[in-house]
Amino acid sequence: MGQQPWIVMEGQMGTSIRLDCRSEGWYPEPPILWVNGDGVNMMAQQETTYQPDDQGLFIVSSSIEISKHSLNKYTCLINNVILKESREAHIQIAAKKKKATEAKKKKATEEVTDPNVMIALN
Repeated sequence: MGQQPWIVMEGQMGTSIRLDCRSEGWYPEPPILWVNGDGVNMMAQQETTYQPDDQGLFIVSSSIEISKHSLNKYTCLINNVILKESREAHIQIAAKKKKATEAKKKKATEEVTDPNVMIALN
């Protein structure tokens, strides 16, 4: 049975984000499945590579690209077909706190434009 997989966010490319799921120590080459938080299979979008290590086991890497505006949970499932067991990793894409930042900016502007606030410049 291979090691626990992990997901790495590779960064933005235009309007998308690349997620990469990696694990080591698999035999034979395991099928890998990506699903989103709604349970939708992302297989059509994935790219998977298998690389043999020095012990004859496989290092696996599977990537998907998602919209940078995606607010969802993604799961990478790696299955050992002989043992009929799987391991999985999860990542949650969170929204930026845009409204909170805008509210802070607005409050700061109001404080500066308040006639009761004095600013001394030397």
